[in-house]
Amino acid sequence: MADGKKMAESQSTAVKKLKATAAAGAHQKEWFTGLKARVEAGEDFGYLNADVPMEVLRAMDIPFVVNQWWAAICGAKRMTKKYYGLLREAGYRDDLCSYCATAFAESLDPDDHKLDAEGRPLGPWGGLPDPTIAITRLTCDCQSKIFELFAQNHGASFYAMENTVARKTPLKWFELAPDRWEELYDTDRLDTAVEELKELIRFLEMKTGKMFDINKLEHVMNLINEQEMWYKKTRDLIAACHPVPVTVVDTINAVMQAQWQRGTQWAADHAKSLYEEVKALADKGAAAVPNEKYRLMWIGRGIWHDFSFYQRFEQKYGASSGNASGGMSASFTVVTLNQGQILYMGVGCEVMLRTGSGVCVAASTPGLIDETSGAALAGGRGLQKNHLYMATVDSRGVQASANSTKLLVRGNYSVQ
Repeated sequence: MADGKKMAESQSTAVKKLKATAAAGAHQKEWFTGLKARVEAGEDFGYLNADVPMEVLRAMDIPFVVNQWWAAICGAKRMTKKYYGLLREAGYRDDLCSYCATAFAESLDPDDHKLDAEGRPLGPWGGLPDPTIAITRLTCDCQSKIFELFAQNHGASFYAMENTVARKTPLKWFELAPDRWEELYDTDRLDTAVEELKELIRFLEMKTGKMFDINKLEHVMNLINEQEMWYKKTRDLIAACHPVPVTVVDTINAVMQAQWQRGTQWAADHAKSLYEEVKALADKGAAAVPNEKYRLMWIGRGIWHDFSFYQRFEQKYGASSGNASGGMSASFTVVTLNQGQILYMGVGCEVMLRTGSGVCVAASTPGLIDETSGAALAGGRGLQKNHLYMATVDSRGVQASANSTKLLVRGNYSVQ
């Protein structure tokens, strides 16, 4: 009885509340149906590992599925136990990297594209169509061999890209990654990456008959930058909120499903809608975990087969995890001001108005930088609630215009 109870608890249904989460789930099913129709019509179909530059295939309009996304779908459908049993029966180890090996294990299932007695597909979403192209990077011997075997099982062309490694990684590499590539990566690594991309494009042009257009790639990259900008705004908003307005069950689904669609207008629009929905909840002071006591940041793979695992932490310990979609945990202090008091900010200090009202204190321009909108707030102008402001020069601050004005503050400050 005890084991049965544990099994029932482990397979309980996680509660998802965001409209953006539901929209992402509905879209990916619609998209996958369309992809299968294109493959059935005779188009080439690529199966890629997550570290392959999918943006090239997006720009060339080659339909593709990302390995890690499909492995997550198989996990969510609780098919991996069956698939890894097939691995063992075929003589392979069953402790291989699950993200890498799941699709290969699925390719061993003779019933994957069949229907049950009631006409329902036996495989997840009717099974993966047979790819004509399988692409991975040579990040490890296991991954490259798995993709090679996967390609053989599907009759696909196998293509492997070189993978270089850093001689030395700067401590704050994440500050360099957005646009300071020459400082972060060795120039020979960048040169190799460019040549690898050229070779990949030539291979895809020869295989599919479709031609690469640099202007289309630029359009794809602009959409991706827009999408990631909205994710950063959502991340920062969630990190600054006390209490957290959403949970990881919503954010990881909403973000990860859309990530595999990046480079499309839908994905950019969806990222914006996610931010707007979270901001609306933050503006209302919504609490995803009413008894919030702790903050958790989940790193790595999602527990796709059992999202209620996260919610048990929330319900039992008051441990919220809304910022688990990739953001860094922010250390904010709650500061309460009475009318007339001024919080002076050091350079780089950030504040967010949560309750009450306050105005910017600045004798010259710029006043405070509104990181949420990207605009500058002049001295004497009121702060908007739940907007994040930064002082970029000294002698800037916030004066409370109401009693019990609460600010979230990160960085050096003083109150007078």
